[in-house]
Amino acid sequence: MGTRHARSHCQRRDDPNMIERTAWVQDEAGRNREVERVHRLVGRSIVSVRYFEIVYPAGDAAWHGDDFHALDFGLEIDLDNTTTWSFIWQQAGSNEALLAYEGQLVGNQLRADGVFQIWPVGESDQWQAVTRRPIAAVGSAWEHWDADLCPVTWTLTVEGGGWVAVTLGTRDERGVFRGSHDDVAVFFDRSIAHAAGVTLPV
Repeated sequence: MGTRHARSHCQRRDDPNMIERTAWVQDEAGRNREVERVHRLVGRSIVSVRYFEIVYPAGDAAWHGDDFHALDFGLEIDLDNTTTWSFIWQQAGSNEALLAYEGQLVGNQLRADGVFQIWPVGESDQWQAVTRRPIAAVGSAWEHWDADLCPVTWTLTVEGGGWVAVTLGTRDERGVFRGSHDDVAVFFDRSIAHAAGVTLPV
């Protein structure tokens, strides 16, 4: 699919209503703080999931694929304690990262007047394997871009063995995963993600 974004859909950095967040950090101490922050997900259960996409003709679910899902913008997960967490690509200069934070996408990283389609996917077969079960572990993979450390993958492992990886990437014209700085891919099988070349936690 290549790069499919209209960047005007994303919240502008000069928008005074934007909540300023960046995924990248300058050093190991910053990475440790980010990892500790996202580890607040441990013990919580996912109860619903939403994908945020460009509006495609005829309402096609362009994100869907047998091995993984490919999203234009990102996703939200609702937890059993009524909080919402979001995952979305973020890019500035040479930094390419996957931002994870507590809060919603719209009005924060996505413009409230943006044009996008929201897909409730929590009842899909893939997500059913990881919803309504306590999150047992959170993992992350980071890459060095110039002077900064950038998270490129976040993984969640739930009790009972379910697993999901959210990473930077897309589906190409052949249906194959490839890295992309302005797309998000979701995998539900560690071996498939590894074989596809996803950067995973060690």
